[in-house]
Amino acid sequence: MLFVDDEPRVLDGMRRQMWALRTEWEGIYVPDAEVAWARLEEGQIDAVVSDLNMPGRSGIELLKSVRESPRFKGLPFFLLTGNSEVMFRRVSLESGATEYLAKPCDFKELTARLRNAFVLKDLQDEIKAEKSDLEIRLADRNRDLERAQRELLFRLAKAAEARDVEVGNHIARVGVFSRMLAEEIGLEPGFQRRILLTSPLHDVGKIGIPDSILRKPGPLDPEERRLMETHTTIGGQILAGELPRVLTSLESDEPAADFEFIHTAARIAMSHHERWDGKGYPNGIGGEEIPVEARIVSVADVYDALRNARPYKGPVSREKTMQIISEGAGSQFDTKIVDAFKARIEELETMLEFMSDAQPEPVAQ
Repeated sequence: MLFVDDEPRVLDGMRRQMWALRTEWEGIYVPDAEVAWARLEEGQIDAVVSDLNMPGRSGIELLKSVRESPRFKGLPFFLLTGNSEVMFRRVSLESGATEYLAKPCDFKELTARLRNAFVLKDLQDEIKAEKSDLEIRLADRNRDLERAQRELLFRLAKAAEARDVEVGNHIARVGVFSRMLAEEIGLEPGFQRRILLTSPLHDVGKIGIPDSILRKPGPLDPEERRLMETHTTIGGQILAGELPRVLTSLESDEPAADFEFIHTAARIAMSHHERWDGKGYPNGIGGEEIPVEARIVSVADVYDALRNARPYKGPVSREKTMQIISEGAGSQFDTKIVDAFKARIEELETMLEFMSDAQPEPVAQ
């Protein structure tokens, strides 16, 4: 118990009366707010009983310092004063005083009120501990959920990869490139992580494309091109589709899970072939109406497709790739993301080499 008063006789009186409680409570007695604050910072104070009017720093000022510090949140703080005006009582309570008592103080009343304050603080501490335990369990549950989503996304990406003869390390590179571009334009780390893990699913809809089109070694005719373009809607529907009613009827009463990874993957799969000028597919949306994750993957996907060999073409040189993507700024691509691409080109090229497929040397086109 920290007692603060500039009158020695008041402190002596508190010391004498506290003697009867010496086996239960320990009293510390200081003459002003500055010494009291220094003692508080040393720790191990369970309650403060302070005079209101003192030379220098007042009891109200000490109280405000205590309430502004997260370290002393919930610390019982009693103000004592010989001033009985209602205004002082209101100001004290508004400043966060636990109790406001008039001098001369009835010591038995003071100790009774202190005991009540300790009971309340114990309850608050129990609630805080329970809340902390709940937050830990919730964090564990969210980690398990995220791990399950990552596993699902990885399995789907591998399924799409197994259908597409031209993939190689394409899906992994698109994930890495997309994360780098997201970082460059200042998106938060959680988003960067999501796009790294979900962008490999951008072409998952190719699962629904016939082999005769998917594995054709040469250019596609207009009808085949139209069918190939449906891989965006197929992918979006696979990832964003609702569970059948027979399955949703078996769900528990637990709160709905946050499937942000899957939702992000669905937006990428559906919209990564949209264009900034609105001339893309499947929905012909443009500008910022296109989800930012899809705009990022669009650049990363085209960059990787140009720089690597395909059954129907050789790899495009770095210089030509830079030219093509730069010319697409403001029409095919978001200019902000093209600028990010240019800023990170050295790192992109380094990662491209590190994650390369076996292929011939790039040729100028």
